[in-house]
Amino acid sequence: MIKKNILWLDDDVSEIIPCAMELRENNYDVTIVETVSEAEQLLNSKHYDLLILDIMIQTYPIEEAADYPISKTESGYNTGLIFYCKIKSILEEKEIEVLALSIRMDSLIKEKFLMAGLPLYAFMRKRDILSNVQFFVNKIGEIFSE
Repeated sequence: MIKKNILWLDDDVSEIIPCAMELRENNYDVTIVETVSEAEQLLNSKHYDLLILDIMIQTYPIEEAADYPISKTESGYNTGLIFYCKIKSILEEKEIEVLALSIRMDSLIKEKFLMAGLPLYAFMRKRDILSNVQFFVNKIGEIFSE
């Protein structure tokens, strides 16, 4: 099996470490970044097969300077949506799959992701993957087998 490269953008790194470790044990190469600017730089310079994207990631001053305005819903920041829309052409050009995660599944954000072209199967709740890591690893396998 060829090792698949995963870029994981999440500002709660300590929370996702068990999942990342399990993915590594299942022959995936996982790079974790905490800011959209880091993710954008890596997507432009390296090959990835999958982007795991925290929907409600915070906006930091460096992102605000790079056209990521502070934008919130009632549930939290929606920088992940802004980032997805900004890099969608790169993802399509490089044929990078996307999986969007969130602690809370804000229906307005989910609807906007769907309108932007992300398929429904590409949404997961963080608490579901954190409570059942093997389920998450299996979901990643399904994404690559489609």
